[in-house]
This record gives sequence, C-alpha cells and structure tokens, in this order.
Amino acid sequence: MLTENKNSKYLVNRELSWLKFNDRVLAQANDQRHPLLERARFLSITQKNLDEWFMVRLASIHQMVQLRLKSKDPTGLSPTEELDVISLAAGAQLKKQHSLYARSLVPMLAKKHINILGIDELEESQYDWLEKYFQQEILPILTPMADDGTRPFPFLSNDSLNLGIRIVANPTKKKKSKTENYAFIQVPKNLQRVIKLPIGVGQTYVLIEDVIREYINLLFQGYKIQEVTAFHLLRDMELSIAEEDSPNLLKEVQTQLKKRERGQVIRLVAEKKMSKKLEKHLQKALPLNKRRIYRVSGPVDLAFLDTLIKQVQIPELIYQPFQPRTELSLMGKGIFKTIADHDVLLQHPYDDYGPVVNLINQAADDDQTMAIKMTLYRVSDHSPIVAALGRAAEAGKQVTTLVEVKARFDEENNVHWAEELEKQGVHVIYGLPNLKVHAKMTLIIRKESSGIKRYMHVGTGNYNEVTARLYTDISLFTSNDLLADDLAQVFNYLTGYFAPKNLKIAHISPNGIADHLEKLIDAESEAELKGQISGIWIKANSLNDTNIIEHLIYASQTGVPIHLLIRGIETLKPEIKSVTNKIKVHSIVGRFLEHSRIYRFANNGNPLTYISSADLMPRNLYRRVELLVPIVDPKCESELAEIFETMWADTVNMWKMKSDGSYARHSKRRRRVDSQALFMEQEFVADRFAEKFVGDEYVRLKVGEFMTKFAIIDLGSNSIRMTISQYRKNGEYEVLGRFQEMVRLSAGMGRKRVLQSDAIDRTIQAVKEFKKEIAKYDQINVRAVATAAVRQASNQEEFLERFQSALDQPLEVISGIQEAHYDYMGIIETLPIDNALILDTGGASLEMVMVRDRKEIHAISLPVGAVNISETYLEKDKISAVSFFKSSTALQRLFRDVSWLLEVRNFPIVAIGGSNRTLAKISRRQREVVGLPIHGYHLPSDEANHIFEQVLGSNLKERGDLPGLAKNRADIIVGGMLPIIKLFQYIDSDQVIFSQSGLREGILFEEIQKVTGHEVLDPRVDESVDTESDET
Repeated sequence: MLTENKNSKYLVNRELSWLKFNDRVLAQANDQRHPLLERARFLSITQKNLDEWFMVRLASIHQMVQLRLKSKDPTGLSPTEELDVISLAAGAQLKKQHSLYARSLVPMLAKKHINILGIDELEESQYDWLEKYFQQEILPILTPMADDGTRPFPFLSNDSLNLGIRIVANPTKKKKSKTENYAFIQVPKNLQRVIKLPIGVGQTYVLIEDVIREYINLLFQGYKIQEVTAFHLLRDMELSIAEEDSPNLLKEVQTQLKKRERGQVIRLVAEKKMSKKLEKHLQKALPLNKRRIYRVSGPVDLAFLDTLIKQVQIPELIYQPFQPRTELSLMGKGIFKTIADHDVLLQHPYDDYGPVVNLINQAADDDQTMAIKMTLYRVSDHSPIVAALGRAAEAGKQVTTLVEVKARFDEENNVHWAEELEKQGVHVIYGLPNLKVHAKMTLIIRKESSGIKRYMHVGTGNYNEVTARLYTDISLFTSNDLLADDLAQVFNYLTGYFAPKNLKIAHISPNGIADHLEKLIDAESEAELKGQISGIWIKANSLNDTNIIEHLIYASQTGVPIHLLIRGIETLKPEIKSVTNKIKVHSIVGRFLEHSRIYRFANNGNPLTYISSADLMPRNLYRRVELLVPIVDPKCESELAEIFETMWADTVNMWKMKSDGSYARHSKRRRRVDSQALFMEQEFVADRFAEKFVGDEYVRLKVGEFMTKFAIIDLGSNSIRMTISQYRKNGEYEVLGRFQEMVRLSAGMGRKRVLQSDAIDRTIQAVKEFKKEIAKYDQINVRAVATAAVRQASNQEEFLERFQSALDQPLEVISGIQEAHYDYMGIIETLPIDNALILDTGGASLEMVMVRDRKEIHAISLPVGAVNISETYLEKDKISAVSFFKSSTALQRLFRDVSWLLEVRNFPIVAIGGSNRTLAKISRRQREVVGLPIHGYHLPSDEANHIFEQVLGSNLKERGDLPGLAKNRADIIVGGMLPIIKLFQYIDSDQVIFSQSGLREGILFEEIQKVTGHEVLDPRVDESVDTESDET
C-alpha cells in the first residue's frame, strides 16, 4: 500500500475529483458547439449529478463526522477536514451553475424567443390567463401546513420543492398583531414545475413556485404575508441493509426504501433573499447545520430544465438524430448461426442495440433453447428484455435471472421487475449478501444437432435499451467454449453454494480482477526493464484504487508508456517527474456519456485486450461481482484497439489532466478530431489519418487526398465573414465554422471613395482574429475576396497591402459580375427555384441575376447599397418625405437602365444580404414563427411592404427596438430595404424567397466541382448557425 505521506504529493481527493468531472460536464452547458437546448440539458444533468452526490457521497462523509471517526482519506484528510473542503467546493459549483443559467442560458433562450419570465414581466393578458390557471389547476391541490404549538413542523420529503412562509395576523382596530408564525407549502410533484403560457410572442414559461408566491394570499386569508421563500431539500439516501441478519433480502430492501425517505436532511438550497429568521427556524426544525444551507440567485433547483426542453420542441435546438449502424447478421433468426461462426463486437450507441434485444427474443422463442441465465442491474421501465425472459419461462424454458435489488436509485424498479418475473416462472435471485452484482452477462444454452451449444453476450453497460442510446458501451457476442465454461461457473456461484476456481480465461471480482490487472501491469514493467515492447491503455469511468495506482506508478517509473482515458473520478496526478511522468490522462466529455471499460496491454507486441463491467475503484474490485473477459478474436481485438486510438486522438471532447490535478481542454493540436462524431459516421481516426507510433505518443498525419479544408473570406462593405469547410473527393462537404464581424468598411468613403482609417483598422483587427481560427487547421486552402467597398476605393492598393500583411494571404478584388455569379451558384444549388430574380443588397453595391429554367441568363452589379444609399440620401434618425422621394427616384432611374428587368416581370425575388434577411426576421417575430429557418422562407410582397412602412415611419431608437432588427443595422436599414421594395413595384413581383446561401457558398461549390470533377454532393445550408443573428 502507498504510505500516507506520499499520497498528498500525487493524489487528488476523491470527492474533489468528482466535482472536477461535474465541472467538465458544466462546461458543456457553456460550449457553443452544442445546440442551445442541449446546453440546457447539460446544465440540468450537472444539477442532478450534484444532487445525487450530496445524497450519497457527502452524506456518507457527514455520517463519518457524526460518528467521530478519525480515519483519513488517501490524501491525508480527516472526515471533518474533508467535509469542510468539499462543502466549499460544492457551494462554488452551485454558484457557477446558477451564474451560467442567469447570465448565459436565459438570455440565449430569449434570443430564440423562449422566455422564462418572472410574474412581474408578464403582459396583462398573460397575467389574467395565469390567474385563472392557478385557481383551476393549482390552488385545489395545494396544502398549506402551519407550524405552531398545536401543529408540528411538517415532514418535507427528499428532493422536494417547498415554500417557507412567515405570516402575522392582520391587525384589527382593537389589537395589533406582532406574533410571527411559520407555514410551509410543499409543491406537489404531480404538478408541472414549468408552466407554458399560450399567449404572447414566441414561447413564454413561468415556474410554479413563482405562481404560487404571486397568489399566496388566497391560502392565508386574514394574515399578512411577511416572506415567501422557495427552497429545495435533499436527504441522506444511502440504504443501510443488514444483509447477514435478514432472512429475506427483498423484504429488507423494501423496508429500508421506506426508511430512506426519512433520512437526515443533508442539503438545503434556498433563494438568496431568505431571511435570517426563516433560516434559523429551518435549522432548528429539520434539524440542519448552517453549513448545509446554500443560497443561490434564481431557481433553487435547475433540474426543471429537462421539463422545459420537452415542452419547447424546436428540432434545430437539439442534437440532430443519427442512425446507428445495424449489424444485420445479428438480427432475426440467423443470430445463433452468426455467433457460432465468429465473435462480433459492437460499440453502442453507434452500433444499434437491437441485436442484444434480438438475442434474448430469439432465445425466448427458439424451440432449441433449453436455458437462459442473465444478470440485470438497471433496466428500462418497459424493458423488452424482461418481457422476453418472462415469455421464455412461460414457454417452459429454464430461466434464471439475478436482479440486483440494491442498484442505487433503481431499487424500487428492480424490486418491481423481480416480483413480476417470479410471477411468470423465472427463477429470480435478488443479489448476494454484502455484495452487489454489477457484471453484465448472458448465457444461453441450446440443444443442437451436434449437441449442447452455448451462446453468450457480455457487455460493459446495463441491459437497458434506453440508456444504450445515450451511453457508449461495448457488446461482445461469442460462443467461445472456454468463456462458456467460465460463465457457467460464475452463474453457479451466483445461484448456489459454489466457489469458482481456476477460471480459464475470465476473471471476476471480488479480488480476482484486481489481482489479474496488477499482474498484467507488473508484466509490462518487467517487459520495459528487459527492453521489450511495453504499453498500457486503460479506458474506465473512474480510477481511485490505491493498489492499482501503486502498480501504475511503478510501471511509470520503469518507463512504461501509460495512456489513461478516465471519464470521471481520477485521483492519480499524471506527469510528475520521476513518479508519474510516463502517465498521461485524458477525459472525454461530449454528447454521449462515455461508459465503456477497456483494458489493453502491449505484451511485447502481442496485445492482450479485455472489456469489463468494472472500474478501478475499491467498490468494483473488492465489494462487487464484476466480470473481466478477454477479446480473443483478432478482428474484434483490432476494432477495440482502433476505438481506443480514435478516442485518444480526440481534440474536441477531450480534457487533459495536468500534473497538479486540474484539467484543461486539449489545445496543442490544431486539427479537430471529434471521436464521437467519427463513430457516428462509422469511421475510426485511422480511416481519415495515416498513423505512426512515435515513442509514447500517437501522431497522425493528414491524408490530404481524402479531405480538403477550405477557408473563404468575404469582405463586404458592411461586414467581413468567413466560412471554413472541408470536402471529399466525391463532392461531399461539411461546414466546420462560420465567423462574422461588422466592420462598416465603406462608412464615410464619400464621393472621393476613400476607405477611412478607423474602418480599415476595424477590418484588419477582424482579419487577425480570422487568422487565429485558420491557424487551428493544418493544410488548409484560403481564398479571400473583396466586393464593392474595396472595388470602388481610391486607396485600394494601400489597403490590399495591409490586408495581405495581416493574413499572410492576398485579397482578391472580384468584379460585380463575378459576385453576382457566385450568388447564383450558392442559391441554385440549395433552393428549388426555376425562374427568379436574385437580389443581393450589400453595403455599397447591388447585384441582380436573372434565372430562367435554373440557368443564369443575365447578371449586373449596380453601385448602390444599404450604406451609400443611407449616407447619400437619408437621415440617420427620422426619414423625411423629401429624402425618401429622392432615394426612390434614384433607384427607379437605375432600374430603368437595366433593360432585361422587363423580362423578369412577375418572377419571385430571391433575396440575400443582411438588410433583406431582416425583413424575414421581423416577419417571423410578428408571425410568432418558431424554429423555421430563414433559408427558403417565403414572404408575400404586401407583407414586406407593410413591414417596410413600419420601419420607414420609425425613428432611429424605435427602429433599433423593433423585434427582429439588429440595433447595429438600424441606421442603414431603410436604405438597405429600399431596393427590394422598389423592385416589387417595378417587376410586379408578389413574393420574396430568402436565402442564407450566397457568395461564399458559390465559391465553395465552384471549388469542389473544379477540384474533384464531381457535382456538389447533397448541397445544404448549415442551419445550426444562429439564424436570428445579424447577417449581412
């Protein structure tokens, strides 16, 4: 064992390590690469994670303090010291959660017209509706509970939302009341916490505690309300089961579940405004130590965000569904033939979970199946696997199932399923005394023509088809006879009086897995000392077992390269000189919860690879029944190695642990590798990158001919934008990033057409920021183009030199006709139009393209745009009739000079450019359209004219406050909208179709066709970008 004085040097406290993991999950809620509602979901997850940690982990340490235990943790902290440290850290995390909610999430949701409002923010009509809703739906269910001499303090259940109320009796003419009383209302859990109002713009929600607070007087008539404060309460939820003294484990668990609901209060989160009086009253009544009370600004329990997400239902604000790969050979009746022929390895959720369910279904309905033996730890509420087991038993098959009724927070569900299975004739084991059975294994015995044949499934995850879509896990299907002999012994151990000895290839806990892993680690140390090939690769959820850590440290000191992918708790500090310098630790946190366990050892060039249900924690290794099985099929072993290598190469979801125990996002490699995205595309990193092994690091070199990266910079008169994309040889492409800065390059150019120094400086600064983004990618092609402002500038040459110096790339000044052509290319590939007039209104130019039968017939560029129309003709504030007339007349003269415009009469207009798209944004807000993208949005010309009249009749401030209109466009929006309004009249067009695809997409599509020789495959517009943002 490690000595105590060494621990503090290179170990992290277990609970602090877990809180750091939850911090990494919390960081996802602030990561803009995730869709907005998924960010809200991550925040909700961190809240639920933290709640469970308080109910179990902090509660356990609190019990140790109450028992006055003096034992110290591996870092040398006593229970009292540990409780102080982790309580402070947990409080800081709570504050961070609520700060992110209030400062980031709520405003971002509001931008998408998803408003979480206080009662005082409601409109009169909304308030009237809410009052009726309260009286009809909420008030009848509420129970105010007094707390006085005759009515004792009420019981407040675990995980409950409550309102604490201070009241005094209303004074009369004869007597003034001074006595304060307390009352409590527990918000019923069968009421919806989040209430959606059917009235108003967008989607408006209020929280039930705010509603009850608003109408609280209806519950306390005759009393004056002094205070109403919401608080959330958690209790100690650890089960205390005397297993050795209990003759019936099932009944003991059921009894303890009832007792657990009345466990000691372990945490209370209250609104910041809670008075000292109410706080002291709660401390005494519960009872509760003051340091167990946390105050927050905002809602006291953020888990309500889960409910909000379900109500919002805007598809583009959540992850797009992906289709997992289905191993067809494992579907249907042929599954036994496939498994008999060869082992099959699946990685969920990227591989569909259907084959696992199909295996049990086929065994249940198969006449040749004699017996099914299975362990169940956590199953879904409507488990098809449980149903199949019951069906098999009713069909006369021998079905034996161990249902672990002590699986934390799944106890009630498992007790229910255990009883149901027993009713159907399944032989159910409820677990083992003093041990949890966490192994995931199935053994099916069939009588075939050649004799008895055994089929197995072993996994790293639960038999739960719901969580299999959210967690990453490994499934192994096999008929290996040696493993079948081992599993037969393990099941005999679980069901009877049998001590498994001399297992042939598998290993089980308690103790057996730890012993074997320690031997494997030590063997790598010996190999390194002999000059042989050595290496250790471990992926697990947690690592804090000091015995395993001791062996890993020794291996590092001998020079064995050790790669640890540990998602959560990791108490060993890596890369400490002379101690852990050969150990590198990564943690992957992304869309899916990493849950698979992989153990791989170099073995002098003949790798030994295992999967397991066990993490490297004392509870898994010494207090549970776990299973570790080898991957003996070469193809499966190779697949598992590639899975690990792909995850190790991740630079998007990966966090690197530093030698002080802190974590940082990986930033050394510029290339973006998203392992989860690769797996969704059914690729390994080696499919995209050539690899070679250098020392103890994997280095992968870009395979250039497979994917080309291309950055396009478009410098307009009003803004500068960049799109970074990548495309394949077959013409397929994807957008990696979009960037935009409003620089107003053409502002103040005047008649001499001189770019002003402040505008140039703004532009160059934006270029430097773009350069940083480009630098994140290796071997990237860059094309920068400029349009009207630079095209017209008299100091063009000077500006081009500064631009090239800032970007290390030349700026290409394209003609107006080229610009119009690229607009056409971007639109024709992404919108189903046959005949149309394309209109691109920029800051200093206006491009038009006539499209007939999808072909580009005519194109022209006119030297007018939003900025120069505004500067030449219009006032910044209120637009006068005279200036409006002059600007309209000037545009009409320009249109008359374009003879072919007569050919597009009655054609729809396809509009691009920020000023034009503002019409769509205002329309969507006025129509209360949610979730419909701007690309392809249709607007009748009469509605467009109505919006323009609103804009024209407003002053500058009123325009800036108009929903859908960006404030930084308010001074030029009249000049920007004027061309399309006049074109409606000139060509007698009755509708406009808006496009988010234009010049940059046109350049990209032309590049793809030129380089690959293929048409663009599946051209599309990236609707994940903020379609409400101001795009020019």
